[in-house]
Amino acid sequence: MKLTYSTGADAIYVQFGRRRMVEHSDEVSNVLNIRVVDYSKDGSIVGVEILDTHEGVDVDGLPRAEELAALLAENGFRVIAHQGAA
Repeated sequence: MKLTYSTGADAIYVQFGRRRMVEHSDEVSNVLNIRVVDYSKDGSIVGVEILDTHEGVDVDGLPRAEELAALLAENGFRVIAHQGAA
């Protein structure tokens, strides 16, 4: 996984594995963050975009939530309400 952060947009993008073309995206938002999961043509996850990260990041309901939580914590982001992988 590769994490990219944009300070101006207050947005995180986590890319899963090798770079692939995004076929469609699904919004998986909650009260804290706007979250978008990108999928390839074969249905595998390409990446996850998380907006409004300044107050913390809730990974509940996201794919590979435990791995995301660890990666975010390693990069200094506050992980909130993490219950387990989706």
